[in-house]
Amino acid sequence: MAEALAGAPDNLAFAARERYLADTLLEFLERSGPGTRVVLVGHNAHIQRSANPADGPLTVTPMGNLLSRALGAQYVPIALTGNGGETVENVPDPEHPLGMRWGPAATPEAAPDSVEALFAGVPGEPALVDARALRAYARRHGLAEPVRTRLDTTFIEIPALEAFDGIICLPDTTPSADTPR
Repeated sequence: MAEALAGAPDNLAFAARERYLADTLLEFLERSGPGTRVVLVGHNAHIQRSANPADGPLTVTPMGNLLSRALGAQYVPIALTGNGGETVENVPDPEHPLGMRWGPAATPEAAPDSVEALFAGVPGEPALVDARALRAYARRHGLAEPVRTRLDTTFIEIPALEAFDGIICLPDTTPSADTPR
């Protein structure tokens, strides 16, 4: 992570991690009885169906893309994001064994071309969007689709309406209690 934060990610290590995550779930499903369903909780960057752009900061194929290829329509990624409160920020720290630590930070304002901007006018209540229906509507009417989503305190390029089947946006988020302050 320290290398990634410095702009030189070890994409082979990231790719191995994503492959391991996907293979572990697929092996679990193989060992389970027919009709087994699993709710997998993971960061949006891991569960996204779409591959990352080849020229982006993380060019690896995420776990969600691998699962989508293996499971087809049975893989249903639901993104979770927020438009207020606090989020977790990765902070370089050469003294930490991983070269970075996590800390709380203010959730940034939604970028105009982000999926979070879709929810900007929905204060006070969690909101859920069926990304498949929204994508179909946008394409039918020639509307612009969001081209990025929030990743901690930054925004990354991702075709959000293709990457997820649903998107939940919370009005306020708070890092877990075990995040050092």
